[in-house]
Amino acid sequence: MPNGSSVWIGYSILKPMRRNAFIGAIYSDARRNSPSLCEALGLDVCIKEAEPFRGMHNFTMTEGMTYIGDEDGGSEIIQKEIGILFEMPTDKQSKFTSAVISNFSLHVELHKSPVLWLGEAGEEESIACLIARYKEGDVDRIQKKIISIAGMHGPSDRVVTFLSDILEDGKLHSQRKEAAFWLGQTNSTEALAVLVKAAESDESGDLREECIFAISQMDDSIGTEPLIRLAKKGKSRQVRTKSMFWLGQKASRKADETLNEILEEDDDTEIQKQALFALSQSESGGGVDELIRIARTHHSAEVRKQAIYLLGNSEDERALDLLVEIVRGR
Repeated sequence: MPNGSSVWIGYSILKPMRRNAFIGAIYSDARRNSPSLCEALGLDVCIKEAEPFRGMHNFTMTEGMTYIGDEDGGSEIIQKEIGILFEMPTDKQSKFTSAVISNFSLHVELHKSPVLWLGEAGEEESIACLIARYKEGDVDRIQKKIISIAGMHGPSDRVVTFLSDILEDGKLHSQRKEAAFWLGQTNSTEALAVLVKAAESDESGDLREECIFAISQMDDSIGTEPLIRLAKKGKSRQVRTKSMFWLGQKASRKADETLNEILEEDDDTEIQKQALFALSQSESGGGVDELIRIARTHHSAEVRKQAIYLLGNSEDERALDLLVEIVRGR
């Protein structure tokens, strides 16, 4: 919005984060990184926490955060001050038009509009504010942003309840998907139960897939067993296929055992083929040796054919030897 037509209202929370983790915009052009939010607010002490990482080209973006570099000490957990701001039109006839979350040390484009700064808030106060802003909003883009901001808070009961209510009863598909993703980031058993229920029974196949992905992002200690159950006994082929795919990314003995069990014992040939594909993607799934065994001995011709196809995409000499052997009819 042009200068004078809006005002920002904001506050901060303290969030435990990795030292090399940042929420907000980081630009390759250093001139666009100034002033920081802290400097724009005119606060007394502004920490230049991003400076040690400037010039690095090793960026990882995930879970709403950017991780810069991987040097020693970057994974140390420290308390960082995070700003949360809402842009409000000055005509008093419109609701807020933007929502932003950012580290104090990063730049936020405020469009030269004034800022009413409320100071530091506790997480419970912040979540209460976000829920109120969500309920009074009617713009999907902004409501989705509020969902993600809430998800970046600690996994309190109130956060899980807020996100669960949107997933279960939300009217907009895009917001339900956003809530599913952030529920997966809480590593909460309560969130897991909601995600499993939606993965098994929601009418939207797209949302079921998002819930399965969210479960796969949870710690192995709580997320692996539900994926195994969905892979074995999911109510649809789609649910079972997606669960098997993400099990294949786990690189764990239990996940590989499950995929092998489905591969050998399931009655659905298409499911067996999907289990084979997932196993072929697993770093601990036996690799080429296991594919060769399946190509030679599996009781299903369709599965053997799938194994041969996957071997054909391998550059391993053992795979080439088997393919030559098959072509020669041995």
